[in-house]
Amino acid sequence: MALFGHDELVKSGWGVKRGHVRTSWKKRFFTLTKSAIFAYYADESARAGDKSKGSVRLLGSGVEILGPRELRSDVKWPKAAPENARLQIVVPNRIYSLYFDTGTECEAWLLHLRQVTGRLKLATNAGSNTSSSTQAQIEDDALQHELHQTLQTLVAQPGNNTCADCHRSSLYSSHMPTAFITSQSFGFSSSRSHPPRIDSLPEPTWASWNIGVFICLHCAGAHRSLGSHISKVKSIALDTWSRQQVGDIKKKGNNAVNAVYEAKLEASYARPMELDAGLSDFIRRKYVDQQWAATAEAGEQLHPNSTSPSSRDDQTKNANPFANDAGNASDSDFDPRANESDARVLATMQSEAAALHAANDPMAQHDWS
Repeated sequence: MALFGHDELVKSGWGVKRGHVRTSWKKRFFTLTKSAIFAYYADESARAGDKSKGSVRLLGSGVEILGPRELRSDVKWPKAAPENARLQIVVPNRIYSLYFDTGTECEAWLLHLRQVTGRLKLATNAGSNTSSSTQAQIEDDALQHELHQTLQTLVAQPGNNTCADCHRSSLYSSHMPTAFITSQSFGFSSSRSHPPRIDSLPEPTWASWNIGVFICLHCAGAHRSLGSHISKVKSIALDTWSRQQVGDIKKKGNNAVNAVYEAKLEASYARPMELDAGLSDFIRRKYVDQQWAATAEAGEQLHPNSTSPSSRDDQTKNANPFANDAGNASDSDFDPRANESDARVLATMQSEAAALHAANDPMAQHDWS
């Protein structure tokens, strides 16, 4: 999971909640932090702006987390609520009644709620059973929480906190929660006379894990357009990662990779400054053509996917320690749950763009399809 403000987000997702005043049932997006703050939102974009419908800290006496078999009887549940997918959060002077799509999802919420409130041991002693599938989900959540924390630490380091390609920089998490950091093909509407500038782009929120760089939303779109055989991109906060993917990025990073791929690029080179084909072309020339990459001999181009003789491969490998990384990393070497389809990547990109929903925000206006 990700940092949520200054707190750690341990679980989030959709469910249905009973209103406190009108007692009607409404779909809400729930979040739970490590400090036991439970909050609910109308949708994810509202969460991006930190506009919650309500929140409560689940600490102190009088707090109870009730599972499907322990519910208070004075609540009329809708027929759409599965009996094994209901739970209640009891705090002084109020009861929060919730239900989810499946019993498994409800169990996951129940365990997380009891963990952060210190009530898991009490519930276990009372005979509450946890299914193996739910336990596996909890363990997977814990692993992703650990890996996302590692990525957040890495992206905050000097060099990594600036996009490896467009070099735009700002403080990490300076203007939006990292859980909403997420996305492109570069097709602008013909009605737009001038493409938007990227001066206000956020810090890197994506990474190309096989190349080993942290990049911004727009540049991630350009990497996606290169094809996954060249660059495999993931959202730092929203996608599933494997230990090996994170470990490989940790070994590299923006400074080390750019020392190779931009070895011959003049410091005075004017990088493209607009959301148009110019930046996409720069990224293609950098990673595919390797126009500015280090070479074993003057004028020699590096092509990581080349089928040239082995003697040439040895020379270029010595000059470019990442020559086999851009394009040649095999998905089979990693946890299959951490491999994102192109459709999933695009959906995540669109989600991040939607989160940047300000009317005048060029990222929100960009066509990511």
